[in-house]
Amino acid sequence: MKTSRLAQSGAVTLIAALFIIVVLSVMAVTLLRMSGSNLLDSAAHNDAVEALFIVETGIEHASFRYAKSNDCNTLSGIGPVNVARGNFSLLHATTQPGNVCRIRVTASTGPTATSPAVRTVDADLRLSKNTAGRHTVALIRWEEVIVN
Repeated sequence: MKTSRLAQSGAVTLIAALFIIVVLSVMAVTLLRMSGSNLLDSAAHNDAVEALFIVETGIEHASFRYAKSNDCNTLSGIGPVNVARGNFSLLHATTQPGNVCRIRVTASTGPTATSPAVRTVDADLRLSKNTAGRHTVALIRWEEVIVN
């Protein structure tokens, strides 16, 4: 039994249409996966930046306490202190030469059930007196510590 060319051209058109639909579906799935990944990356970056701000809050907290107590050793083991969507802890403080107090502050933020953003910073604080005789603290330097 012979089929006509007109009937066969419909089958070729159907196969071509199915092929185009499959290709477009694969492209749509890939595009959705990529956009979802970008959203997660953006959220993780925002959490990391917020954790850095919380670390800076911890440094300010330590500076205030250091100015009040005049003793670097009283800054160790404070926390976790809740701030915004995260918390910070003053892990340890050691006295350095030149009336400098080196502190280590760590902060975390974000979803604790998954992987929170954690930032750790070492900061050097110098205690001095102003003209009114009150103790003031200057932040000399800070650097981020990479903790694995």
